[in-house]
Amino acid sequence: MKIKAFMKYRLAATVLSGVLIVVSIISLSIQGLSFGLDFTGGTLIEVQYQAPSDLNAIRQQLNQNGFNDVVVQHFGSDKTVLLRLQGQSTAQLGQQILNALKQGDQTV
Repeated sequence: MKIKAFMKYRLAATVLSGVLIVVSIISLSIQGLSFGLDFTGGTLIEVQYQAPSDLNAIRQQLNQNGFNDVVVQHFGSDKTVLLRLQGQSTAQLGQQILNALKQGDQTV
């Protein structure tokens, strides 16, 4: 008897599954996938400050030094900043960014 009670919802479940599949396909075709650094390549740098950091000041400092497409965000606390750069990664890139940040008002 319990099998019949469960199976009477099979049509509704099938329709719901079909609708969700169609919505997922439409969403993927419109928005596409957003690949992270793991798939697109780039550099990820974690910087620890001694005092709470100002993200806008960090962005401005990096822009002044030629790093225009850097994603800057807090990581864990307001003293830790995560920097993401798309594109080619070189051995000196991390040091160049740290040197650019040391020119600012905040202590790295």
